[in-house]
Amino acid sequence: MKNRTLSYFCSSSSQASPRTRNITTATENTKPWPPLLCPCALVSIICKEILYRYTVSEGKRLDSKAVIANAWNHRSDALSSIGTSAGIGGAILLGEYGS
Repeated sequence: MKNRTLSYFCSSSSQASPRTRNITTATENTKPWPPLLCPCALVSIICKEILYRYTVSEGKRLDSKAVIANAWNHRSDALSSIGTSAGIGGAILLGEYGS
């Protein structure tokens, strides 16, 4: 594979015309996916779900709507981690074909 170059414009207040800058990504030298990347994302889902359940139970015990609302923050983090895990898994399975 050849290197890909991305050009973008950056403007500053001191210059009237934008300048171009090249960013080169070396695809030959990229490292393979770390083996613990997907399991760590799965552990994150499990931990956030445990935090959700614990925080909801404490919110009910304290009769605090604020604590229960904070529990839903943990649940939304767990749900977004599911999408992250799916993306990581898809990238690992597709490998070079995804790029």
